[in-house]
Amino acid sequence: MSGITQQSLMRTLPATPLFDRCDHGPRHTGSNVFPNFFLFSRLVRWAHKPLTAVRDLTFGFEATYAQLLTDVLHFRNELRQLLDPAIIERIDHEDEVFVLLLGPAGYEFTVGFLALMALGAVMVPISPDLPVKEATYFATKSQAAAVITADRCLKLGDGLQDAMRDLGSPKFSSLPIKPHLMRPCLNPAEIIVSSDRYMDLNKTGYVIFTSGTTGPPKGAVKRRGFLYDVASQFSDQHGISEGDLVLHTLPVHHATGITVTLLPFLWSGGEIEFRSGGFDVAWTWQRIRKADLDFFSGVPTIYMRLMQFYEQHLAKLPHAAEYATGAGRAFTVTPWLAQQGVPDGSVGIKGPGVDLKLSNNGEGEVLLRNSLLFSKYLFDEDATGKALDEEGYFKTGDIARREGDFYFILGRASIDIMKSGGYKISALDIEREILGLDYVSEVMVVGVEDEEFGQRAAIVLRNDLRHNLTIDDLRQDLRGSLAGYKMPTLLRIVDELRKNATGKVIKKALVKELFPDAGHQDVQRWVSSKAQSKL
Repeated sequence: MSGITQQSLMRTLPATPLFDRCDHGPRHTGSNVFPNFFLFSRLVRWAHKPLTAVRDLTFGFEATYAQLLTDVLHFRNELRQLLDPAIIERIDHEDEVFVLLLGPAGYEFTVGFLALMALGAVMVPISPDLPVKEATYFATKSQAAAVITADRCLKLGDGLQDAMRDLGSPKFSSLPIKPHLMRPCLNPAEIIVSSDRYMDLNKTGYVIFTSGTTGPPKGAVKRRGFLYDVASQFSDQHGISEGDLVLHTLPVHHATGITVTLLPFLWSGGEIEFRSGGFDVAWTWQRIRKADLDFFSGVPTIYMRLMQFYEQHLAKLPHAAEYATGAGRAFTVTPWLAQQGVPDGSVGIKGPGVDLKLSNNGEGEVLLRNSLLFSKYLFDEDATGKALDEEGYFKTGDIARREGDFYFILGRASIDIMKSGGYKISALDIEREILGLDYVSEVMVVGVEDEEFGQRAAIVLRNDLRHNLTIDDLRQDLRGSLAGYKMPTLLRIVDELRKNATGKVIKKALVKELFPDAGHQDVQRWVSSKAQSKL
């Protein structure tokens, strides 16, 4: 075959159309048949074992994997009947059909999420605490065909249905989940995975909306393959095993509640114990005290509240060791990660398979490409392009530094990196040191505009354990851990730091609210001794 190139060889072959055995018979579908997708294949295998999948403490559901899949199939089948036939036809042709999922974390949400996946629709979870007007924004932005609704959110779902129909979507419907739950459990042998082609992993599978801190919320689109990939990657990373128990207290309309504490545990045959609603720190400590949790995941605010409650109410109790034992079991870092000797304050090393760089070598914006990256911003090609650099790396907006193989997050470029007296300062570095003071339970560091310094580092904290704190006292207590140019120069003490629905402090809003341009009587301002001597 000397002298024959691959291209010339291909030109000599007959132009035979690609074929597959599936072209020679009807589609393999049915009321008890899941589509051919890795996650469903895995769940069906777990259904053959007597494993509990979900225990919903808030709404009183408990289900094995067999029961979970029974309810998912039933609800998927009902949706095919309840949705407009034109919508079902679009889904069957693999068009992007978006359906909102409205509800708190729990069994209803889990069934709804998997049923939409099995249907072939795109899941768009939204907060159960939204007013109708805000919910309407997400419905119109995603061009949603319907909303499936947990029992607690029926009033909001009905209001959204009315609003969307008034806006010109007469077939938009709110469909309840609860009536389709706890059906007579199928024999696992009756639950089938289709022999048809695999579901297209590059099709849109899931949309998560950004928090909207830098403008109107944008819909970050995830491919179908992400749902499998994120489940298996997190399971491997954290060493999740069959039967492992996780306490799930996070909202499910943002990434962590689905990608960390839901999908990886279903993938691994774990047990998810849901407790939704407002975070109850006292209840959570009593639950931890039982020492049977294998995993727990929370946002920083949750960990700060747990630590504060332990120090104030539990540490001196005669049975305090029981709480510590339970926490050590649930909060233990995966051994192979701990063995790396991660320095204090570091987020660790680059993950396996991730293409990552910093914009300025040792320190700068985190730029990355990996398999879990979003595919686009929903219906916004311009914003998608602007989110990438010229080489196609996603511009995260996070600023970090690298020391050897370890990375340290300095904060968000838009709010956490301050310039004061010619220095660039990380708000997170200062927050970390202030939180080390035994009388500080929560803190926010922001840059306040200042004619002399450019910006001054300002502190907002909850003063639970010390009264009459002054800016001079605080600076004195930080003298051994912070350089002079990082010292706070403004201090305001408040009862509570306002947060968004995901538990994050809303810095951009609070900096103007707590440190108005006209000043405020509750703001303490530090004046250096040099400045005082000149007066």
